[in-house]
Amino acid sequence: MDSYEMFNKAEDLYAEEKFQEALIYFLQIKDPDLQNDCRNYIGCCYLNLGRFEEALDCLTKLANQETDWETPIINIGRVYLEMGNYKKAKKYFKHAKKIKPDSADVYYYLGVYHQKISDIHLSKAIQNYQISLEYDNTQPEAHMDLGICLKQAGYRTRAKEEFDAAVQLDSIYYKAIHNQGLMYDTERDYQNALECYLKVVQLHPTDSECYMRIVRCYYKLHDLANAEKWNNELLHLPNANPEDIEQAKRFCRMVLKKEPSE
Repeated sequence: MDSYEMFNKAEDLYAEEKFQEALIYFLQIKDPDLQNDCRNYIGCCYLNLGRFEEALDCLTKLANQETDWETPIINIGRVYLEMGNYKKAKKYFKHAKKIKPDSADVYYYLGVYHQKISDIHLSKAIQNYQISLEYDNTQPEAHMDLGICLKQAGYRTRAKEEFDAAVQLDSIYYKAIHNQGLMYDTERDYQNALECYLKVVQLHPTDSECYMRIVRCYYKLHDLANAEKWNNELLHLPNANPEDIEQAKRFCRMVLKKEPSE
């Protein structure tokens, strides 16, 4: 496998959120033409693995070397955002904006910043996501996060349109499909909600919250056999959220009138 094949393999692993495996490949690539991209990805792998100091070290060195490249500066801001240092995060996003004022990524992460710090900043988050999508309308994540903000702000129809746009761009984007399900759920459209949740667990089999929502949908659709089946699957799901397990146990006792199986 040559350097470009290795790079493509690493990118695919990164897109699949297999950050440790992607990191191993990126670290092996020595081709000078790929070094900067690799170093940026390495920093992002460290970020997603929670190795924040290593991420900062890698990305800061890259940003100091490539002073006209906004991407590593955005990613430094992302690290500080994950660390809860919102002041520094904003500083780096603003710096990246000065370097490239028309960057869709800059506005997207400014949206993430405003969304994270407080509900009272929702309007600013919405504004930044919208600007980001004006520059690049093909970002599933931006559509989804905009949808979440619009839903929180009470614009349910517009929120649903954004979730639909995200899934149209990426048919296996399980987070957006989950949000589609939540919208149907609140409308008491349990059949369509169920279809969304079933897709989510197919794509992301460890989402215990989704299992509980499937149980609830089957129950609301008067299909107690499937509700019991999925409830039992949740009870035996490895590393399930303890709160979801407790809900599953309550479902056994209160609805099925039996003790949960071990």
